[in-house]
Amino acid sequence: MMDKRLINTLLRIFHSPNTRFASGRAISAFCNEYNLGVRQGSSLVFTDVHKAEIGRILKGELGIDPATTTADSWKDLGRAESLMLARDEKLAGRTVGDGRLRMKTLPRRILQVVGSSWSLPDRADLGLDLNAVLGDKIGHDALLIIENLQTFDDIHTIDPKVMDNLPAHNPLVIYRGDTQGGARVDAIHALIRNTKLPVFAFVDYDPAGLIIALGLPRLEGILAHVCKI
Repeated sequence: MMDKRLINTLLRIFHSPNTRFASGRAISAFCNEYNLGVRQGSSLVFTDVHKAEIGRILKGELGIDPATTTADSWKDLGRAESLMLARDEKLAGRTVGDGRLRMKTLPRRILQVVGSSWSLPDRADLGLDLNAVLGDKIGHDALLIIENLQTFDDIHTIDPKVMDNLPAHNPLVIYRGDTQGGARVDAIHALIRNTKLPVFAFVDYDPAGLIIALGLPRLEGILAHVCKI
């Protein structure tokens, strides 16, 4: 769960004109989870882009509007008062990272979500809140859901013969994870339900992988690694 101390820290970072902040255990874990901040020695550096994403996380995941809420207005509130500034269900039982999507593209494609475009290096991905992704046009022609983290990280090394079976030129590639991996399965299903894009699964060719694939709404096809003999 994201406790009030971490929320206070995030609000201070969001509103501060500074870019460098002390790195504690909670804020470091948050940054690792959300791929935010740059570590420099014993400090964490947050750019304006990082701060904007913190604001979207606070508002989208916790219901805290950073435009009208500061650390001073939050830190001394009791539970009942706190819930007037944040949605109850968000603070009561949601873990850090719920509602997040890890996204990338096939090699040499441009990631196009939330009204922006990114050219990501190999093994890089972008983590965003589901609500932010659904709030703007997705500039891709399909959703490619990947079970295996190594496959997701190394999608640029996949045998082209595998991708020849994908009837889409520029899918949005999303990490789903296995049943024990802590991936945001509910967020992925919500993304599928709220778009009309065709859905494809890239899973391990074993019973567990097939179960994961067949559990996806609107599934149109399954990819698997080509076995070399």
